[in-house]
Amino acid sequence: MVNYIIWNGSPALFSIGSFVLRWYGVLFVLGFVLCRQILLHIYKKEDQPIKDVDTLTLYIVISSVLGARLGHVIFFQPDLIWSKPFEIFLPFEFQPVFHFTGLQGLSSHGAAFGILLALLIYSRRNKSVHGYLKVLDRFVIVVALAGAFILASNFFNSEPIGRPTDSLLGTVFIRPITDGLLKVPCCIMRNPGGKNPLDFVSVKKDEEREVDRISHSPIILYLFFNPGVTEQIVKEFLLGDVKTYLFDRSEFVYEPGTEPLHYTIFVEKDNYIARVRTIGIARHPVQLYEGVSCLLVFAFLFGYWRKHKVNTPPGRILGFFLITFWGLHFIYDYLKIDQAPIGERMALSTGQVLSVSFFLAGVVVLVYSYRKATA
Repeated sequence: MVNYIIWNGSPALFSIGSFVLRWYGVLFVLGFVLCRQILLHIYKKEDQPIKDVDTLTLYIVISSVLGARLGHVIFFQPDLIWSKPFEIFLPFEFQPVFHFTGLQGLSSHGAAFGILLALLIYSRRNKSVHGYLKVLDRFVIVVALAGAFILASNFFNSEPIGRPTDSLLGTVFIRPITDGLLKVPCCIMRNPGGKNPLDFVSVKKDEEREVDRISHSPIILYLFFNPGVTEQIVKEFLLGDVKTYLFDRSEFVYEPGTEPLHYTIFVEKDNYIARVRTIGIARHPVQLYEGVSCLLVFAFLFGYWRKHKVNTPPGRILGFFLITFWGLHFIYDYLKIDQAPIGERMALSTGQVLSVSFFLAGVVVLVYSYRKATA
């Protein structure tokens, strides 16, 4: 099997010391900037006060970030409330050492709840926009587009993890491996210099090796060692630390403990290089599936608005959005492996149950919209 994709993209755009600027934050901001421009266009075409867009954008930014983070903690990681309460909304970790992390762990369901509440408050305070449903109808158009940006950032982060596949889009998310090998703690005890012996790691397809299991994708890891590292340290690092690390990261690579590590050591410009042959796990790139779907939903909703503009029946676009966006989200959750079921006898994950709730709300809103239009 050679028809697979190796994805080794970094989640960080650049770093300065302990500060890391991640793609997640950059694309998040870019998405909101573009969404604001589209909202300006909509408000201009409907002769609505342009100043309302800035106020609305502020409500959206604050509510989506807080809602997404709080939703993740409540629905998927409630132990943080008692174990690390100060890290829920702070972009830092205090243990084992203080460092900047950004807001890790955001829930689209939590963002949806936060936005619904914020826009309810906004629509009651702002008298220039007629009704809660009208606010939501215009806003969900850009939500779909913002979702595409956020999902693109998830692809850079190599999360969430999709199920194994042998399709042509099967992707080996190798970045967690290449980054992790540079941080393996065990090697520090063997290296007299007290540092990880690796300089950097690269990866390529192993087109000569054959496998007989679905999703198994042969790859070659090239481990470049720092100057001064001895051959003895290289061998001990490979046979002990690298072998153990690859075995433990079974969600990304298949490195059985019953087989020896397949490696070759050679020297280039007085520095050691190791060639390690292992098996990557090709998985569904669900982030890309959902991202493309978000773009299609956005195109459909924006096209519907362009056709009707101010004559759009209240709740019509909102209903379409809730049904399509959350219906697709429910389906794609079947392609993810990190969606824990609510109970032992339930096949649905927490995310799917929440998606069903939003989907049914969309059906109710759509029925209401059509009945009001024909009344």
